Amino acid sequence: MKRKFLPFFSSLASFLLGLAIILALALTGPGLEVGYYVLAAFLLLVLVVVSYLIPYLVLRGQRKDVNKIKDYLEKGERPSDLDEASASLLAELKEKEGKTRERLNSLEEDNRSLEEMLENVGEGIAYFDKDGKMGYANGALLRYFELVPRPERTYTDLMLPEEISRKIAAVQGFRATIDRNGKTYLLTSTPYHEGLIIAVADISYEAKGEDIRSSFSSSLGHELKTPLATIRGFSEILSLQNKDPSLNEAIGHIESEARRLSVLVEDMLRLSRLENTKPSPKNVVDFRQIYNDCLLSLEPTIAKKRAKVSIEGTFSYLMEERDAYFLLKNLIENSLKYGKDGGKVAVVLNKNGFYVEDDGQGIPLESLPRVFERFYRVDASHNRESESTGLGLSIVKHIVLRYGGKVEIQSSLGKGTKVTVSLP
Repeated sequence: MKRKFLPFFSSLASFLLGLAIILALALTGPGLEVGYYVLAAFLLLVLVVVSYLIPYLVLRGQRKDVNKIKDYLEKGERPSDLDEASASLLAELKEKEGKTRERLNSLEEDNRSLEEMLENVGEGIAYFDKDGKMGYANGALLRYFELVPRPERTYTDLMLPEEISRKIAAVQGFRATIDRNGKTYLLTSTPYHEGLIIAVADISYEAKGEDIRSSFSSSLGHELKTPLATIRGFSEILSLQNKDPSLNEAIGHIESEARRLSVLVEDMLRLSRLENTKPSPKNVVDFRQIYNDCLLSLEPTIAKKRAKVSIEGTFSYLMEERDAYFLLKNLIENSLKYGKDGGKVAVVLNKNGFYVEDDGQGIPLESLPRVFERFYRVDASHNRESESTGLGLSIVKHIVLRYGGKVEIQSSLGKGTKVTVSLP
C-alpha cells in the first residue's frame, strides 16, 4: 500500500467501524430516540474527519522533512530549523552517499574498461552460469562460432562435442581442442562463481605446423631406413673381410654410429605413430609378462651394468601390447643407463599402474621439468656414451597420454629416480 493513500483508508476504516456500531445499536435497541441517532451520526463524522487528518498531517510533516533532507543531500543547504544532532547525522549520511556514488562510478568505469579489454583480446571469452546460460561473450567468441548476440543463449548454441558439453553442464574445468570451419581451436575452462569461464584460442597455425613437423619426421625416418640398412650391411662385410688391423677401429665406429642412428630413426617413427594414430587394443595386457619380455631384450645391458632388476605386484590393462612393451622397456632401460654399476632397478605394479625406481645418480632439480622433452639430455656426454637418442621419456609420455593417463617423475641427486605411471 502506498503511503499517500493511508489517510483515505484510515478514514474509510473509521467510517465502516462507526457505521457497524450504529447498525448494531439499531438492531439491538429499536426503542432509541431519533436524537440519539443524530448524535451518533455526528460523532461518526467527527471520527472520520479526525482519522483522516491525523495521518495526513503526519505524512505531510514527514514529506517536508524528507524534502529538507533531500535538498540538503543534493544542494548542501542546511535547513534553518534543523537541530545540530540531525545536521551532524545528515552530514555523515551525505559523506557516505558521496563515497558510495564515487565507488559506483569507479566500478562502472572498471566494468567498461574490462569489457573494452575483453573485446580487444585475440581469444574468445565467454561466461556460462550454473544453468548453462551465456552471461557474457566477447566479439571474438561470437565470430569463432558464427553467432549473433542475443539473450538467453546457452552452451548448446556452440554446437560442441558431447563430451565437452557434458563437462560444461557439470561445471567442470577442461582443456580440449576442436575443429570448426577448417580451423583448430583450443578450449580452456575455469570454474568461477558457480559457473564457467571459457577461453577459446585459434591454434590453427600451430596445429598445422605440428602436422608438418610430424609428417616431416615420419617421412625422414622412412627415407633414412634404407640407406642406414645399406651402411650397416656394408660395415658388417668390411668387418668380416678386413685384413688390415689398422682399419678395425674405423670400421667399429661406422658400425656403432650406424646402429645408434638406426635406433634414433626407429624412435622417431615410433613417436610419429603415437601422434598420428589412435590406439586399438584387442586384449588385456599382463605387465608381468611384458616385464619378462623386456628383461630378455635388455639382458646385455643388465649384464654389462651388473644390475639387479626386480618386480613385485600385478597390473593388467587394455592396451596395445607394443605400447605396453615400449612403455615399460624405455623406463627400465633409462634406469639402467643412468644407474650405477651393481645398482638396483625396482618395478612395482599396483592397481592403478606402476612405478620404476632406481638408486642411480638422479636428476638435477632444474632439469626435471624438461626430461620429457624430445632430444633433451641431462648429461649429453653420458648419453652419447650410452647411445641414447634422447627420445625414450618422450615416447613414454606420449604412450601414457595416448591412453588418458599421467606420468610423474621424482628424483634427488645421488639418491636415484622414481617414475610413476598412472592409467585410468
